[in-house]
Amino acid sequence: MSELNDLDDLPDKRRAIKGFKKDSNSEVLIRTAVSAKLYFCPGCNDTVEIGLMHTLVVYIDRSAHETHGHWHFDCMQQMVLPKLSSVEVIDADLARKAAVNKRLRNRRNRRARRAR
Repeated sequence: MSELNDLDDLPDKRRAIKGFKKDSNSEVLIRTAVSAKLYFCPGCNDTVEIGLMHTLVVYIDRSAHETHGHWHFDCMQQMVLPKLSSVEVIDADLARKAAVNKRLRNRRNRRARRAR
């Protein structure tokens, strides 16, 4: 588990952050992104301009549903990171959309097999 001070320059292009939200135990993946369209940061409700490097925060709940938000780097550090437990640095490829979707499919398939 990493100390929050060790994460000051993360995420970056090669490394992402993985943790669990303390109040709901949802898995949280944080990676960098460059905005292709205009987004609004959930932290400050200001715009994340087109072409701006920012952080993409993906929440995966126990039922394998995914939600995400586009955060300014500073807003994420102040509002998201302190609410995480079991924080670790992972390869950025593991936090990309294709990898997250594959993980969600696997969870749903396991749950469906258990229900049979």
